[in-house]
Amino acid sequence: MGLGNPGKTYAPTRHNLGARVVDELRRNLNAPAFRLRSALRARVSAGERLLAIPTTFMNDSGRAVRALARRFRTPLDHLLVVHDEKDLAFGKLKLQRNRSSAGHRGAQSIIAALGSQNFWRLRIGIGSPPAGIATDTFVLAPFTAAENRKIQETIIREAESEVIALL
Repeated sequence: MGLGNPGKTYAPTRHNLGARVVDELRRNLNAPAFRLRSALRARVSAGERLLAIPTTFMNDSGRAVRALARRFRTPLDHLLVVHDEKDLAFGKLKLQRNRSSAGHRGAQSIIAALGSQNFWRLRIGIGSPPAGIATDTFVLAPFTAAENRKIQETIIREAESEVIALL
């Protein structure tokens, strides 16, 4: 499950890194194309592995994750959520299970909707906002050209390795 915000406006932003990683993973696995599943509030690729990107806004991700987990009868300990993390250095990855949201509103929404934090999370560092820049402004801003190169060259590949190892 790759978290982000819906629409082209948000596609290049830091907050959409989770969705970007899952989209790239789908391509690299040659999984079926994403299909919009409105009732599930997500775009879903249902192949050998179930991949999904919620169509809800980040802070409401829990509704989509709950609907998908119920529909596909996914045990929580088999659920992996991929998302950006401002409390990690840019490009650092952290795979954890059964942890608090650490203030991430998308994770908070999922924990509240599921009534549990017993699922896997792959947190991908986007770094902290520069002094004087509000967190909301920072996470909704696009990556720099240099950051985009690093994402394409290493971060997506490393994230995919973590996801595939877990699956």
